[in-house]
Amino acid sequence: MLVVELVRQSNIMFPKYSKHLIECACSLPQYQSLDRMIYHKFVVFSVMDDKGIVNPKLVMCNNCDRIHKVVDICKSEILSDGSGRFGIRSIDDVKSGLPTGLIKVVDKNELSLATWEEIEYKFKNQDPSPTVLGKEQVKGDVFGKYLEIKNPNDFYVGDFHRNDAIGG
Repeated sequence: MLVVELVRQSNIMFPKYSKHLIECACSLPQYQSLDRMIYHKFVVFSVMDDKGIVNPKLVMCNNCDRIHKVVDICKSEILSDGSGRFGIRSIDDVKSGLPTGLIKVVDKNELSLATWEEIEYKFKNQDPSPTVLGKEQVKGDVFGKYLEIKNPNDFYVGDFHRNDAIGG
């Protein structure tokens, strides 16, 4: 039994949202000549109910434009008939529900749709937990910046450092 199923059957509080990977049937060009097919994966943002059940949504692969119906964490169904394009949100759709000041702060970071949706969720649900805006690894250290939404008119962009080196 999967860990997700065990948690759903228990009384443990389940997270309300998750950024996770969805696998498509396509492959990036650099992998197409390999003997073993490596399928493309892309990040999506999902909201869950109190029992950890993902609210279904439609997303588009950022490589081949196939439409996926997200049905669980890391699980989707490809809609082979090409339907569903009207039900897919864009970054501009997400921005339309956010204050201009927040958009100005976040817009400089070239974020994915999944990260914009995470910010929108946290803004609407007054969730002050940080959202990573970007990070990079430099010689065993990870440097990055994050966004905290303290209230609808107060946002903070901070930086972080983490040492990922193993052994000393």
